[in-house]
Amino acid sequence: MAENRRIEIEAEMKAEMDRLKTKFQFKQQELETARLRFAMGGGPPSTLQRTRYAAPQSTQPTPGPSRLQNHRNGNMSIPMTDVSPSRRRIATPLSARSPEAINGKIEPIAFPGFHDSFAPRGPGASKVNASISPRTSPRKGKGKGKAIEKTNKDISRPPQSPILLSQHQQHSPGATRDTDRNPFDELPVEEHHVQDGGVTGSSLDVLPLDEGRDCLHRVIFTHCAPPIGKEAPQLTMQLLLSTTIPSPLQDTSRDINGVGHGYGQYIRACGNLLNLFGHTSGLTLKTTIPSAGDLAEDSTYQALVKVVGESVLQVANILHIHKLDAPLYGLLDLIKFLVLLFPSFRSFFLVTISQPGSSTLTTLLCNCMRSFHPSSDLPASPSSHRTKSLDVLLADAIGSIGLDIMEALTWNIPDVQAHLLETISSDSSMFMNLLSPSQPPWLIQRSVYLLLCLSLRPQLLASFIGSNSGSNLVVLPYARHLTRSIVGFFANLCILHDKTSIILETYSNLVPSLVLCLTDAADRFWEEDEDFANGSTEDHDALIKVLVPALCLIHHLFYGMEVNSQPSLSADLPHILQQAASLPAYNGLDHTFIVTMTRLGYADVPEWLGAERVMLIDDVAEVAREMLELFVGGPEADLIVSAYVPDDEDKIHPDEETQDEEPSNDAEIMDTDDS
Repeated sequence: MAENRRIEIEAEMKAEMDRLKTKFQFKQQELETARLRFAMGGGPPSTLQRTRYAAPQSTQPTPGPSRLQNHRNGNMSIPMTDVSPSRRRIATPLSARSPEAINGKIEPIAFPGFHDSFAPRGPGASKVNASISPRTSPRKGKGKGKAIEKTNKDISRPPQSPILLSQHQQHSPGATRDTDRNPFDELPVEEHHVQDGGVTGSSLDVLPLDEGRDCLHRVIFTHCAPPIGKEAPQLTMQLLLSTTIPSPLQDTSRDINGVGHGYGQYIRACGNLLNLFGHTSGLTLKTTIPSAGDLAEDSTYQALVKVVGESVLQVANILHIHKLDAPLYGLLDLIKFLVLLFPSFRSFFLVTISQPGSSTLTTLLCNCMRSFHPSSDLPASPSSHRTKSLDVLLADAIGSIGLDIMEALTWNIPDVQAHLLETISSDSSMFMNLLSPSQPPWLIQRSVYLLLCLSLRPQLLASFIGSNSGSNLVVLPYARHLTRSIVGFFANLCILHDKTSIILETYSNLVPSLVLCLTDAADRFWEEDEDFANGSTEDHDALIKVLVPALCLIHHLFYGMEVNSQPSLSADLPHILQQAASLPAYNGLDHTFIVTMTRLGYADVPEWLGAERVMLIDDVAEVAREMLELFVGGPEADLIVSAYVPDDEDKIHPDEETQDEEPSNDAEIMDTDDS
């Protein structure tokens, strides 16, 4: 599910990039047409020229008459360059110049974080742009060449494309557009070499630090979580900035474990994100967070990921501590996007952070899932919004997103880092809460699927079976209705681990639960349930997919170790069943085991299942017979089998008569020889 979600998100982002590129091409063609019309027609009419070239009304002093008159007469000398020799370049009108070119002043930015997200930032932006077109030098004192250079830079770069790649396409012949490139893949940082005013071919596959920051900027400042209920969608960053955190004076009831200082940490973390993406003066951040100063010395993409990751995790921990579900929901959805789109964040979020008040992402998710409480109406899915309050909807959404992030981390991290998931696999209290019978069915199903995914990692086996909390046979058989995922989870543990006896000691109710699971399935097939027999074939297939693996698993627990020259555990089966049968939760389990294995091994499978399903059950009949022989034997076993094979005696007596007749025949033959 996480992989499908990631593919869907990438497809949406690619479609958005194509749309913006198409819009840019149309805009570029429109500007090119206007420029050609201006060059071929000898200039626009005087009325239009006066209207278009008139200086904007402002309180600032306007240029002198001589300069304006020279501009109207077209006496603008443009240096001839070999950047585009086939076309004549026309000066940019005065009204289209930036405020900096007119009065030498820069207008203040109202909110830096949302201003011009496509403009290059950082100390290397001016150097990169200068190296792309080195022969277009501005003329000092006139301001005309500067305006031409600025216009060329703005036109030659599509909004959603890599900066170096787009400018290389404008200035190198034969270059093609790389529309299939995904800017949200791994962003390695390497030195890009510029030669002869262009970019080498090897550097086109490398995104610099500024481009990596642009990608993060667009994701963080444009992210909007799906709306909950009838609430209007809101930008995640705007929601975080508008959230009220109790100040230290108002938070006197908190303890001293960093909780009471959440106000200052929240302000610093949010300010760190704004300073990082809002300022265009470079990567030097003025913040009190110690890790933020690393960017001034180590200007790499990993340092950028570190600052963003620490800030996001600090904000998420504070929101969880103060139980602010609305902003926490939006922030967790943003973290899910970062994990799916940026591989660098997957490794960083799993590493232990030494900052006070911070924790790893897995610890945060476990805390959220451990305190998750079900809603009162138990919806079939988290998207069911019927008659539920906003708080309940937010709780369900946080639980769903938390499981999404855990699944994404489980599937996408490499094997060398799989041990970092032990925080999740070893948290028994979290899974006890998620698998509680009072939880919604969709949450139990998702939690079991997460367990199955974690069991596929051999590095996590020790965390599953390492700690034994003692005998738990007195616990009610919650695993009575075992699903295919639960059976697969225990099958992975038994097959991947060498010592099955440890698993039987750790999960002492595993065998009794498997017996109850097989009994429920056998009863549905042999109790002549008309509703089930006339039901859909999908229900029949689902039940068989639980019955067959469960029977093979219980057979592997007592016979599978003989292959590895280990002592067989077959002698332990009667002891385990008799011990469990003495408890109220598993009363009569020994009798249930005998009836179930006899049905599966000797009874005729109902024909209404179909030939294919009957064949699947017949294939495991021999397995059931071997399990029955472990528990009963001798005349008692023959008596049990005769109850399901009534014609057995009729088949035996003719054979016995034949054997009795053979000696007489031999005697007759001997008499004949003597005579």
